[in-house]
Amino acid sequence: MHGIYISGIFTARKTKPSNAMLKRFLFLAAILVTTVLSAQDLTGIKVDDLSDAQIRAILAQGKERGMDINQGEQVALSMGLPAAEAAKFRQRVEALNGQSKPNTSQGTGAAPSTGALEVPGTVASSETLGNTANVETEVLQQAEIKSEAAVAIAGTSEQSTAPGEGLPTKVYGQQLFRGADLRIYERSLDAKAPDHYILGTGDELGVSVYGTSYFNEVYKVDSRGYIAINNVGNVAVRGLTFAEARNVIKGRMAPYFNLGSNTFAFNLAYSRTVTVNIVGEVVNPGSYKLPAINTAFNALMAAGGPSDIGTLRDIKIVRSGKVVKTLDVYAFLLNPTSENDYYLQENDYISVGTNHNVVTITGAVKRPMKYELLPGESLNQAIAFAGGFASNAYTEAVQIQRQETEESILMDITKPDFGMALNALDIITVKKKNDQLKQVVTINGAVFQPGPYRFEAGLTLLELIEKAGGIKQDSIIALDKAWMVRMRPDFTRYYTPIDIQGVLADANHPDNKVLKAKDAITITLKKDYSGEEQISIVGAVRNPFGMNYAEGVTVKNMLDMADGLKLFADPSRAYLVRTDENYNRTYLPVDLDAVLADSLSSANIILQPRDILTIEDKIDRTDEEKVSITGAVRSPFQMKYAEGLTVANMLEMADGIKFETFADRAYLTRTRSDLTQEIIELDLAAVIMDPNSSANLTLQARDAISVLAKPDVDDGMGISVAGAVRNPKRFNYAEGMTLGDALRLAGGLNPNADFTRVEVSRISAFDNFTKGTNREIRTTALITSVPQALSRDLNADSEELQFVLQPYDQVVVREIPDYGLQELVLIQGEVRYPGYYPLLAKDEKLASLIRRAGGLTRFANTRNASIQRGGHPNIVMNLQRATTNPVSKYNYRLQPGDVLNIPRQENLITITGAGHKYFENTYESTVNTPFVSGKRARYYVRQFALGYTRDAARADTYVKYPNGKVSRTINLGLLKVYPRIQKGATIYTSIKTKEEREKREKRDVKPLDWNQAVATVTSAIMGFSTVYVLLTR
Repeated sequence: MHGIYISGIFTARKTKPSNAMLKRFLFLAAILVTTVLSAQDLTGIKVDDLSDAQIRAILAQGKERGMDINQGEQVALSMGLPAAEAAKFRQRVEALNGQSKPNTSQGTGAAPSTGALEVPGTVASSETLGNTANVETEVLQQAEIKSEAAVAIAGTSEQSTAPGEGLPTKVYGQQLFRGADLRIYERSLDAKAPDHYILGTGDELGVSVYGTSYFNEVYKVDSRGYIAINNVGNVAVRGLTFAEARNVIKGRMAPYFNLGSNTFAFNLAYSRTVTVNIVGEVVNPGSYKLPAINTAFNALMAAGGPSDIGTLRDIKIVRSGKVVKTLDVYAFLLNPTSENDYYLQENDYISVGTNHNVVTITGAVKRPMKYELLPGESLNQAIAFAGGFASNAYTEAVQIQRQETEESILMDITKPDFGMALNALDIITVKKKNDQLKQVVTINGAVFQPGPYRFEAGLTLLELIEKAGGIKQDSIIALDKAWMVRMRPDFTRYYTPIDIQGVLADANHPDNKVLKAKDAITITLKKDYSGEEQISIVGAVRNPFGMNYAEGVTVKNMLDMADGLKLFADPSRAYLVRTDENYNRTYLPVDLDAVLADSLSSANIILQPRDILTIEDKIDRTDEEKVSITGAVRSPFQMKYAEGLTVANMLEMADGIKFETFADRAYLTRTRSDLTQEIIELDLAAVIMDPNSSANLTLQARDAISVLAKPDVDDGMGISVAGAVRNPKRFNYAEGMTLGDALRLAGGLNPNADFTRVEVSRISAFDNFTKGTNREIRTTALITSVPQALSRDLNADSEELQFVLQPYDQVVVREIPDYGLQELVLIQGEVRYPGYYPLLAKDEKLASLIRRAGGLTRFANTRNASIQRGGHPNIVMNLQRATTNPVSKYNYRLQPGDVLNIPRQENLITITGAGHKYFENTYESTVNTPFVSGKRARYYVRQFALGYTRDAARADTYVKYPNGKVSRTINLGLLKVYPRIQKGATIYTSIKTKEEREKREKRDVKPLDWNQAVATVTSAIMGFSTVYVLLTR
């Protein structure tokens, strides 16, 4: 067609064309012929506007031409992309191909990239890509709609934050859940199903065959576990892994399709939703509805992960009352494979108990912090968890601080004993190697740069001072003394004074010594001791103080200025500490009674500089002489010892014994004078019956009475009620308690309760329960029904409610499946009955809503209809297709809160921007024009906006339609294809950048190269002929 059209052009023009016109026609001929050879022309396309599916489609067409998929940039250039956009295209291909940062949304089960882009849905990268993009796009569009519905059902949001995110990490492994290392897959598209994913009822599978044949369907696994494939029959897939199901379905379809010339594709289009119960020591326990594509660790992320006291090493998956898997976060962090994670089924329980042995590793390891160890795990394993030794670690021995019964002990563990088991609360310290410098000399004091310096043979004191920046200029006159400390061969040190003033004055001074390694030089300044000339009074005075020394101050003066003695001051214990100029201290006792009696007596000493007057308190030894009573008394206490106290007195002051007191005996712990202790058994009953009996012992200082309590064998036994009740709770067990009692204490049933599904789980060892006996524990479950009236009448009764409970029974009332209140959408504008409508089904679509609203009015502008959905701005609409074709991709599934707006017909077209002459003449950037059917953007600019300006960027003209869709100008060089205009559209124009304008002004008009023109056309015709011959054969 294109070749005939070109031939016709040349026949019609008899006159010789100008160079410019001929160049235009030849270039147009090359473009049109090349279009036949290419599946897609990308000229004028922005790579940032392309989806991943479109990128894959372009690569598929490139592979059909024999180009390698890794040559993304060459593929783009061959299809007309500019060099800058082709470079962006290569980066997008690398990101999809796994050469860039891995896509964390692939989940834990995603297989690593092998370097070649694997187009989803294909069997092998070496096979033809065919129309992979089309098949994948159709399947993904269906899955996207289903996934959005699943988010609505689960009541979650894609932007939701896991409860544990942002919490501080205290124990290694918590960062997996608190640092957002894992994602919660809230939609089926968020993760690709790995081969070990277990299929179940509700999963939807995409099955495609393409190539010489075409087959593309999505099948839902029914309640029997089958999918019904057209012309193939039922295939059982429930319980199979994803890989097993793929092989089974491929084998069943092989007789109907030639898979040698076709490609078989199999994917998970939609993941079913399962309810997972997460209990125990987690941040936010409860029941969660999640797509089954989530593993146990993803589900734990939804609950915030284990709490600060929750185990990371012993997480149990419980199914039907049995533990089916035990997970270890550390094993997963070391080897994040399917063996260390687990897929969940409906109503699975994830149980997180308390942590085991938490130890602390400090010092020279790569990751010092706290770690949880299982019983029996060793020091070697703890160091391995910490990332191993740091490069500067001393690896021959470590220290362990261990808490024993009453005190902590320190153990030095050598390398042969690193296999020893660790205890809870152990603190392991890994010391560093000795990093002490050897060949150095040190100078400190009055130099500009004090510190260590490299030792060099022959280095003198003056040279070292020069290295240190010299003596501070304002310090030379204040220099006091200097000295050197040198180490002998036996590592002892000796002191040598230095005449620093002499050395500074004469370099040949004998003290300008040649230094040795590890010499330490100190140069000091004269000190101001005026601040030391103070006197003070401390101790048992009302206002202790210090002051600058003044001549003639006496002891009596100091007492008066301190406002006198305190009540418990001991005048016999006063003394003066006197410090002379040589820092020698002298202790002088002060007769304070004599001073207070006569201030003129010789005892009223005159103070000297640096004197400290101290008055002591009287010694109170009663704090050491205490007695106490603890245990099963109403008010345990401790008091100072008083003579004559008896056991009966202590019981009376403690408000007597408690009801649960073991009244036969108590114990008295007595501390002897040599600090050894003895235990005395008390006949508590005799003391209570007769306080005058010999059993009522008289107490001594430091005696401690302990009153025993009867052991409670039922301690901790309780009943729990959970599920669809008003007040889920746990309460203490009482004999004779029935199922009805428990449900009434929990406030009765919620409206969403399934009264036919009440489950009581029981430890069967209590069938013949006797208090205090040992029991073998087994778990059983009973499912019963209760009266529906219990949701509104707590007096309702039935035979089932008389079921007698036992200790540790757990009652769970199940919810009615898919229970929920009405969810509304709003339709506005040109329908017969606008307003709010409840969704009748979770998959109700746009066309259904419009029919319920009475249909469209004759004024409805279907092209400009819009839908508003929270979190999803600018949804592209085509209401005409949605209402006429039920399977159209524009017939969206509705979500609660959607607002559908159908405006009236609008006949105005808006032109805006700075690229049209109307703006150049009027400085008005926007002009509104009437609609002319069948015209393109350039017509409107020329007809109504006076045309494009000289500097207009015509190729950047684009049109935005009222339904959100955008159409851009296709730039073919000499030919530009402008977008078509619909009612209510807006045309956007712009001007070229400064660089583009300068480039145009400097561009020279080159003469037409006839040889090149002929070669281009000939090459295009030969290529077309070759393709034609191959196709006809």
